[in-house]
Amino acid sequence: MREIKFRAWHKFKKKMYKVYDLKGDSATGELCALSLNDDNAVGVNLFPCALPNVELMQYTGLKDKNGKEIWESDILLYDRKHLEHPVAFEVLYRCGGYAQRRLGKRETKLEDMPPDPCDSLLYEWNQLEVIGNKFDDPELLGGGE
Repeated sequence: MREIKFRAWHKFKKKMYKVYDLKGDSATGELCALSLNDDNAVGVNLFPCALPNVELMQYTGLKDKNGKEIWESDILLYDRKHLEHPVAFEVLYRCGGYAQRRLGKRETKLEDMPPDPCDSLLYEWNQLEVIGNKFDDPELLGGGE
C-alpha cells in the first residue's frame, strides 16, 4: 500500500507547503480546512474562504530514478539513450490515476515515448527524473528545445 500525502502551492505566497492535516465535510465531501507547514515548520491554517488560494497535489507513491518522490504537477524528464532528445512531461491526475502530458515540440518515434494521457505513469517510471514542478519552475512547461 502506498503512502498517502499531500502538498499545496499557495498562489499568493508563491510557496510550496507540506499538508499535515485535511478536514472535510462528511456530508458533502467538500474540503473544509487545510493545515500547512514549510521546511522551517512555519504553519499556516486555511479555512473555506482561503482554500481557492491553494493548489492541492497528491504524492503518486512513485520515486524517480534518483529516489526522489514524484508528485502531481511535477515535471519529469525521460532521457533514454536511444532517443535523439530527452522528452519532458507534466504529471497529471486523469482517468482515475496518474498520467503524463508531454511538454515541448520535439518529434520522437511513438514507440520510443511513454504513453500520452490517460495512459499510466507506471510506464518506465524508474527511467524518469524529477526536474522541477509547474509552480516553482514554470519555465519548464515549455519543455525546452
